[in-house]
Amino acid sequence: MSRAIHPVMAILENGDPPMQYPCVVIGCLALTLSCTSAVAASGWTALGHDVLLQNKTGLQWTRSDNGRDINWSDAGAYCTKRGDGWRLPSIDELRSVYATAVETKEMAPCGDAVCAAPALLQLTSAWHWSGMAVTQEQSYDFQQLAWGLTLVNGRQTMALRFAASASRALCVKNT
Repeated sequence: MSRAIHPVMAILENGDPPMQYPCVVIGCLALTLSCTSAVAASGWTALGHDVLLQNKTGLQWTRSDNGRDINWSDAGAYCTKRGDGWRLPSIDELRSVYATAVETKEMAPCGDAVCAAPALLQLTSAWHWSGMAVTQEQSYDFQQLAWGLTLVNGRQTMALRFAASASRALCVKNT
């Protein structure tokens, strides 16, 4: 009997649209009863079709990144445009996504790579902007740089603010 992780569609009790949850498939029998506990065990809770709650931090995250190359100022505007307190995350908040996934041994596709990220996140790239600009103490050309994080290895890196290639915006807000 083969055993694999397979996305199973589940309709939420509150009537929200179907979502994909990682569930165990044994042969051709899907054990959908374990879906809810799998989501809770991962440290994340779906709050609707496009918002996730990170249980450990209490932060709400967009379920997907912006889906295309974006520079730092446009990334900030993308998140702010959502209203209601949405913003780019701090480096520590981004790092918490990586750390939670490492802790729960979760991996998810992120563009052409595989990231340490919850399976509920829909990522189109591994590298995401933070809302933090580089300071004068951190680099001589600080006015051109901002911080980001790659979810492949949790590495924090500086990038040119005007650069967009493979950069994404993943939005967050406090609850």
